[in-house]
Amino acid sequence: MERSSLWQNLIDHYNKEIKHLHLRELLQDEKRNAALKIELPNLLYDFSHEKLTEKTIQHFQDLVKNSNLWDKIEAMFSGVKG
Repeated sequence: MERSSLWQNLIDHYNKEIKHLHLRELLQDEKRNAALKIELPNLLYDFSHEKLTEKTIQHFQDLVKNSNLWDKIEAMFSGVKG
């Protein structure tokens, strides 16, 4: 799938499903809240207070996979320019 269509999918998802949601509604879902917390030794990432759903994250993951982001990050840390 083309990257621009993946961006459009994310924008459409936001406009149709996220934009009008209140964070208060999302915070009532304990399963969602637990899924949006990442716990590492001495570190906790808590994304539960963001207007995200599992579907939102799936759209972001699709974008990352399609953009070869991990390859670009690896190249950056390897000293590759441009």
